[in-house]
Amino acid sequence: MNALFRFLSSLKLAVITIVGIAIALTVATFLESWYDTRTARFWVYRSFWFYGILALLGVNIFAVMVDRWPWKKRHLPFLLAHIGILMLLFGSWMTYQSGLDGSLMLEEGQSSPRVELEENVLVLIDSMKTQILPIEWKPAHYPFEPYSLGSFDLEMDQWISHAEPKIQFSKAQSDEPPAIELVIEGGPMNFEKAIWLFAGDQNWSTLSLGPAQFTLFPVSVGVDVKQLFSVPIRKNHAFFWRGKKNELHYRIYSKDGTYMGGSLSEKSQETVLSTGWMKQIKELKLRVRQWMPHALNETSYHPARVQKGPDAPPSAIHLRVKGKSSVGVWLGLGDRAVLDTGETEIQIQYRRKQVMLPFSLHLEEFKIQNYQGTYNPAMYSSFVRVIDENAPQEKIEIKMNDPLKWKGFTFFQSSYVPARPRPTISIFTVNQDPGRFMKYLGSILLVLGSALLFIRKYVGKKGKIS
Repeated sequence: MNALFRFLSSLKLAVITIVGIAIALTVATFLESWYDTRTARFWVYRSFWFYGILALLGVNIFAVMVDRWPWKKRHLPFLLAHIGILMLLFGSWMTYQSGLDGSLMLEEGQSSPRVELEENVLVLIDSMKTQILPIEWKPAHYPFEPYSLGSFDLEMDQWISHAEPKIQFSKAQSDEPPAIELVIEGGPMNFEKAIWLFAGDQNWSTLSLGPAQFTLFPVSVGVDVKQLFSVPIRKNHAFFWRGKKNELHYRIYSKDGTYMGGSLSEKSQETVLSTGWMKQIKELKLRVRQWMPHALNETSYHPARVQKGPDAPPSAIHLRVKGKSSVGVWLGLGDRAVLDTGETEIQIQYRRKQVMLPFSLHLEEFKIQNYQGTYNPAMYSSFVRVIDENAPQEKIEIKMNDPLKWKGFTFFQSSYVPARPRPTISIFTVNQDPGRFMKYLGSILLVLGSALLFIRKYVGKKGKIS
């Protein structure tokens, strides 16, 4: 035991741990530069060996303090510096265990308490139970082993770190929802983009693209469609729905509330629809490339061309029923699906982990100032209200370097969704750091102890010279 204690309190162990931390941080820096933050976090920052080095450093510092017992007055600078390091480590551990670092996206007029974290989860629901399972992110070059999913008769058999969808729909029987492929074309920049709408999934039934929105209704025969338009439309919005004879009906609204509508037969493909959008410059038009009154979603995923950096897309997973390799489904991040196992139907969602705040944030207005003559932002901010008991009722401005703090949570203005003529969706970073006080206090003690050590040595040398 004495030999073990001497090693734990030795300078040799201190040098080993400090060199180990330096090497780890160097490797993490290169990984973050070559790939992305998630890769550095997986291999270094959240690895068991890095936690082991930090724990060994804490043990070494504590053992050195115990080795100096009984402490005397001259040990004060030494004790302050070492206690400061221990408090820094403990504060970091508190932040890792119960801290919060996520994002909140709000549109003008919208309120929400829901914060999205970087962690991914898989939600599984059948008639008997519900489970939320964490899905750990893994780099593309990390070996993947299929594994079972909780108490459900499913397994995750494929994983893609950065995935691109291969969108495919096929014609189906009369009891399936509709799908439509549109091509948006024209405008001052000769814009052209193809999109799919699918009424069988709420993530596919409505799509926002810049200042325009597109919706495909899962309307059944006999439903009064007029009820769907009882609320005034305040933006460029194109609506589509299936008619009694499988024809395609549409209404395309402009911001002023005017609209143009009509219908196309089931066999009408490559038909161009006028929108009235941006008509003063060069009108955007919609081309109906494919119309399927009844469709099945056969979308799959494959590795993206971009596999590193901020432009790399999110992950995708494939689930299958155990013992039935042909029964499975692909899910990209944010996708929902219903998987029929033959015995029961399982609702599945692959999404970010969400945390509900004890209050809501309401976005009153988003403001942006661009550099003169350009669309480059010079400054942007959000005017919000906190919806909570005893919260101030006046609007609060959140700016780049002026966050909002409420009940231990800090809201930073981090970004926005670009749109013309102006953005209306603001993105906040939400942070809660229970270890912040310990880290601040530890930093103060470390600096104070180091300063006292320097002063004592300087005064001692000066006394000897004199």
